[in-house]
This record gives sequence, structure tokens and C-alpha cells, in this order.
Amino acid sequence: MELTLNNKKDYFLNFIKGLFSSLCVSLILILIFAFVLKFVSISDATIKIINQIIKISSIFYGISVIRKKDKNNSFFKGIILGIFYGILTYLVFSILSGGFSFNLTTFNDVVFNGVIGAIIGLLFALLNKNKV
Repeated sequence: MELTLNNKKDYFLNFIKGLFSSLCVSLILILIFAFVLKFVSISDATIKIINQIIKISSIFYGISVIRKKDKNNSFFKGIILGIFYGILTYLVFSILSGGFSFNLTTFNDVVFNGVIGAIIGLLFALLNKNKV
């Protein structure tokens, strides 16, 4: 039997739970990565790749949290979660770094997160569809 949410408030609260879960995963993974960087020298290119892996992992976790309560519309929810995750992480890390600088790179990052969310949501939907 599939669990579903009954009203808009439940949808919103479930989405917020998934969004903040993905943010928490990001913060934890980034702290671990920063700790590792204190002891290991890693190239800038590798750091960028690991940052993308952290984002993808965080979005994946956020979507999986959302899907625990509602397995419908995973593609759409993935896009929205990815975009809001990008905006929220931009705000949080801008506050932590002490400065805001919205530019094309920031915009591309938000779009990238939306695309990743869409892909992960689609994969979840396809996997759910194949389960009988």
C-alpha cells in the first residue's frame, strides 16, 4: 500500500522536510570534506568534482525523504527540490562566507541542481513504475 499526502499543508511540510534534509546532508559532507582537506592536498579540479558529488548526493537524499510519504510526481518534485536546494545553499553559504555575489555561475549552479533533481526524480519514478 502506498502512502499519500492528503492536503496542501502536508505536501508543503513534506517538501520542506526533504529540502532541509538535503541541506543538512550538504553541511555534514562539506564539513567532512573540509576536515579531509586540512590533511590532504587536492587539486582545484578534484575539489570541484567532489563539490558536485556532494550536491548530487544531497539532492538524491532530499528527494528520497520526500518520496517516503508520496511517490507521485517525482520528476516535478525533483526539479523543484533541486532549484530550491540551489537557492537555499547559495543563501546559507553566502551568509557563512560573509558576502553575497549573485552571478552567472550562481545561476548555472541553480539550473544544474534543477536538472539533477529532475534526473533523480525521473529515475525514482521509473524504478517505482517497474515495481509491481
